[in-house]
Amino acid sequence: MNRLLRDNIKNLRGWRTPRKLVAFAVDDFANARVSSSSARDRLAPAGLDLSHQMGRFDSLETRSNLEALFVVLDSVKDSGGNPANFTLIDETGAYSVLGCRLRISVDSRVEDLAAVNLAVLVDDETGMVCGPGVYSDITRHPESVHPVTGTPIEGFQIPLWQEALEMVERAIRMHPENCSIGWDVVITPDGPGLIEGNHDWCKLVWQLPVRRGLKHLLIQCDRCA
Repeated sequence: MNRLLRDNIKNLRGWRTPRKLVAFAVDDFANARVSSSSARDRLAPAGLDLSHQMGRFDSLETRSNLEALFVVLDSVKDSGGNPANFTLIDETGAYSVLGCRLRISVDSRVEDLAAVNLAVLVDDETGMVCGPGVYSDITRHPESVHPVTGTPIEGFQIPLWQEALEMVERAIRMHPENCSIGWDVVITPDGPGLIEGNHDWCKLVWQLPVRRGLKHLLIQCDRCA
């Protein structure tokens, strides 16, 4: 009881500042409990007790809710032009895919865009190429079929896609301290393999196939770190 009184008395004066601040009073917004059945399935093998009420499903937020929140935060800037920050923490161990791209060699031993090769957009759920191949030289026309072999590019299904995603997820969980990693993946007759993980991955390959800037996704990622 004495400790409780001391803790309350020492805070009677409060804290004062001449700065103008906006305070968010949040009562269990977002993941107060477990966000989904898949999150519960990932937590159970770790030996966590999910029988109590906090182990039940309870997720109020949606992606559109969070995007709207970031729009509001971006509209509030200090004298230095810096927007407000809101730190979101995902306790379920979930991760987000910023995008999947395929680099295609045109007539070269390497697949780098600098060697006049192509980059294409890949659907991150199905592994299907869903757009034409584009060059780093934006004056060149996109290619719907391979300019040398004549093989259709759009609609091409990357084999062993789910196996590749599972492999990358295992690698991600080995390095949870990283905000983002660009994984170079190879598909072989024996299955998918990891070439390397890049902390400074190529933003050009990421943005060219969609023909627009994607910086806003990186800003969201940074704020969720």
